[in-house]
Amino acid sequence: MQTLTNLLARPTQWLAALLLTLLLVLMPALALAAPTDAADAEAGRTTAEVTPDDASDTEQENAAETDVSDADKADETKTDDRPSDPIQVDNSVKLTLNSKKATFLGSEMEIDVAPFATNNTTMLPLRFIAQDILKADVDWDNSTNIVKVTKHGAGITIVLSSGKVYSDGQPYNMSVAPMVKDNRTLVPLRLITELMYCKVDYNKADQSITVTLPETLNVEPPVAAIEYLPATAGQTVEYTDKSVDPGGYAITEREWELIDAEGNTKTATSLYWLFYQKQGGDYTINYRVKNAYGVWSEPVSTAYHLEVNEKPEITRLEADQTKVDIGETVKIEYDLKNEDWEEITAVNFNYSWRDKDGDTVTKRGLPAAFFAAGKHTVTLSVQDAFGQWSDEAKLEFEVSDHVLATEAEYRFTNLNPGEIYLNIDKTNLNGLLAANAEKVTTQPVTLLDSNSPEKVNTPGLLYKDTVSGSATLHYHHLNNGTSPLNIYLIAHNETDKPITFTLGKTGYAGPSLDPMQVGYIETQNYLKSAYNGSKITLKPGEMCLLNSMQTAAVNPNTLQSALVDIETTGKLSVAVAAMNPGTDYKTYTTLAALPAVEPQTRGTYANAAYDIYIELDGSDAQKIMLGYPDSFSGKLNDYLISGTDAMTGAETYNKGNYGVIQRLHIKAAERTGILVNPRGAIFRGAILWNDELCLLSATGQIKTTQESVVAGVIEAGEEVTITYITPDGSDSPVLFVAIPEDQWNEY
Repeated sequence: MQTLTNLLARPTQWLAALLLTLLLVLMPALALAAPTDAADAEAGRTTAEVTPDDASDTEQENAAETDVSDADKADETKTDDRPSDPIQVDNSVKLTLNSKKATFLGSEMEIDVAPFATNNTTMLPLRFIAQDILKADVDWDNSTNIVKVTKHGAGITIVLSSGKVYSDGQPYNMSVAPMVKDNRTLVPLRLITELMYCKVDYNKADQSITVTLPETLNVEPPVAAIEYLPATAGQTVEYTDKSVDPGGYAITEREWELIDAEGNTKTATSLYWLFYQKQGGDYTINYRVKNAYGVWSEPVSTAYHLEVNEKPEITRLEADQTKVDIGETVKIEYDLKNEDWEEITAVNFNYSWRDKDGDTVTKRGLPAAFFAAGKHTVTLSVQDAFGQWSDEAKLEFEVSDHVLATEAEYRFTNLNPGEIYLNIDKTNLNGLLAANAEKVTTQPVTLLDSNSPEKVNTPGLLYKDTVSGSATLHYHHLNNGTSPLNIYLIAHNETDKPITFTLGKTGYAGPSLDPMQVGYIETQNYLKSAYNGSKITLKPGEMCLLNSMQTAAVNPNTLQSALVDIETTGKLSVAVAAMNPGTDYKTYTTLAALPAVEPQTRGTYANAAYDIYIELDGSDAQKIMLGYPDSFSGKLNDYLISGTDAMTGAETYNKGNYGVIQRLHIKAAERTGILVNPRGAIFRGAILWNDELCLLSATGQIKTTQESVVAGVIEAGEEVTITYITPDGSDSPVLFVAIPEDQWNEY
């Protein structure tokens, strides 16, 4: 190896030699690297890596780009393109044996392969020095197996066949041959330190190595320059970045500081988020950039005016006629004024009238007709993407007492599934005769239901049991504690043989603050989902998450729900657990079981799917009762299913049949309209009408037992299948009301 004296004999080339030799050393190792490194180098990436010699001298080279000087901002920002004075960068590196963590320029970074000692020699990845620190150019010639490395005009040549490194015709030999680990080339660190005249300090106590280059780097700060395009509040503020670095180093980080007219200041690395939802007005934007050596530019200051976003305006709200009969169609139109580029995100129609008791009734939605005589008021407001609501526009209607069509006639003739049936006369639909169920059958589906404690105060095991064959897994839980929780649905093979199970239909919802909304979304997601068909095999002892898409933590006072169908070949354990965020779900077995809390229930229920067959003769309006204990007396021993709480062994009843799939097979002799009439205090759900999803209701929750939702019309002689699940968060009892066409004029 050429001695330091020989190198110093050429003082005019000392500095170039310093960097050159570093590259020389680095690249020989690279030259001897495995083909993987060659491929990386050919792709424009320097993958070589370096190593040290003495274990006692164990040393590592400088790390990648770091946050160097975050110098105090000048009192006056620069507005010209003249570079600041160079900044001295202490480019020392601190490493630790067998650790991938390194500190460079005061910032932490990670090495591909941790430095380690072998045969009294410390090995270090060449890539770490050549690419991350030196940022050298590497040219790999596969035809000759020769590697050339250049940096600032200096260069070295590595001949792979001989393992020699040449600089100015002088060969350099490494005391320990390079080695390959994890597809990275490693070389002795001592060689690099000798060639670069580095100071190396090794701390035996903590096995740390500090490598200090003989001179600090003089890095000229980059120069920030930026131009902003005009924008209106709500638009993205676009810009052209013209920042440059005098040394040719990459710009690695950008930072904006936004100051409003009141002097409030915010700083971020994204201009988008600084201006997100900002009102129009005058702002000051300070901008600075950082180069690959962690040196920040002086900030450049710009006075910026953000145009005011005008709220939308309803310029016209008109109807084809404002004096109408009961059941007469009205057509309402409107025009808006808003920024051309901005979307309208919400259109809010409401209509109101006074009922027979003199109370004002207000409903959400755009009315197609009115069903009570007197004055009706329609209001409209719209919201833009910036979140601003328009002023409310009003339209008055006078409705005569002449009945052109009853509500039932109108809604079943002008069918719009999911709209509210107002029941202006407040007819008690529960007073109708119950339709006769010809047959009620159960299906061999096991329901594993976790809904107690519905309010979860602490981490714990909520429910666990085994299922086999066809199963529906259901949970509905609220975080009632003070810290976030994750709710996990876990499949666990606790047998001594592999178990394969297949996913069927699935419905997930939450987290959300609204219990009814969670149940509404969960139900419709399940009903409209396709059969998944994915097969999962768990070896003995293995487990997996069945709700891996619900990774967001459930914050206090928010809920999460799920309905999941599976078909399993073996006795599969299924658990529902509440765990602290960041906790591995596979440790759920260490959790304490949480006790059930009334009135909600949990348990495992057999035969938890119903097929209910009903024939309507068309002689009268009838009701089909779901959710009542005596819904199908004489056809089922217990309609509300009973089971066992596997956590305690106690008998349990599913009050409301939550999680139970119920299919109504209804055949009508005459043309018949079907309403869904919830009987509890609050309700919002969904059904499948054959294969079509119908929301109950699309315009919000139903708050009165008189109101219903229009489900559909069964033609004479037709049979339809209605799939129903009691929605979580809603009250359970519900009526399906069948009204034959010849009686529509009575409702």
